[in-house]
Amino acid sequence: MIDKDEYDYVKEKKKNGKALFGAYKIFDPQKEYDVELIGRDVDFNEKIRIIRLPGHSSGLLGMLIRLEYHNPLLIVSDASNTEMNFNRSIVAVGNINNAKYLESLDKIRELQKKENAFVVFGHDEEQFSKIKKCPLYYE
Repeated sequence: MIDKDEYDYVKEKKKNGKALFGAYKIFDPQKEYDVELIGRDVDFNEKIRIIRLPGHSSGLLGMLIRLEYHNPLLIVSDASNTEMNFNRSIVAVGNINNAKYLESLDKIRELQKKENAFVVFGHDEEQFSKIKKCPLYYE
């Protein structure tokens, strides 16, 4: 699954010869990819929900994972890179759209409250040092 806005953004940049980085470098706008383009939140199954969180990128996706023995995990990637930025609504550098970034922070807060979810931030070193990592896991 790829967010349609993300796909269109990268495709347009590549067609216009704009420099892209990371995984976007290998994207070929002439090639047909076997992916599902989405433009909304999607229930992958009864336990996993794919969440649209635009702002940092055009179609950044997060994931809500409902677990049996632990509060749900809300993995937000670069939608909020650290807990400090999240708590203070600090607009991180490198966003494509700051207004959508702030809207996504509000959406994360709403989901966190509604689901009693544990938010996993994309670049929070302090949080990373405390959470379970392979071979440990959340059930």
